[in-house]
Amino acid sequence: MNESPLQNSLRQLAASLGFRADIPFAMTLPCGRIEAAACIHDCGDPAGMLLVTHADSLGGLDHVVGDFGFGVCRIADNALSSDDCLQLLQDWGWHRPTDE
Repeated sequence: MNESPLQNSLRQLAASLGFRADIPFAMTLPCGRIEAAACIHDCGDPAGMLLVTHADSLGGLDHVVGDFGFGVCRIADNALSSDDCLQLLQDWGWHRPTDE
């Protein structure tokens, strides 16, 4: 499967910055199936933040994903820089893991 520029950059940034992400992300809910470029965990809403690049990625279920604990961020399908990604993560309440 070919990854989009966004997915490729997220995979690399997850490894370098230390955040958890499912890339790509798909889940079948009782009311239908959702697909997203990625799900970023440990920040944003309890189940994570879904990054979608197209309005129809959520199969018309935009209004219910919050009921299942997800937040949604619509984002351009472009590569993210480390600084831009870090800013998004921090806006969603993520903190870089520390060595203990």
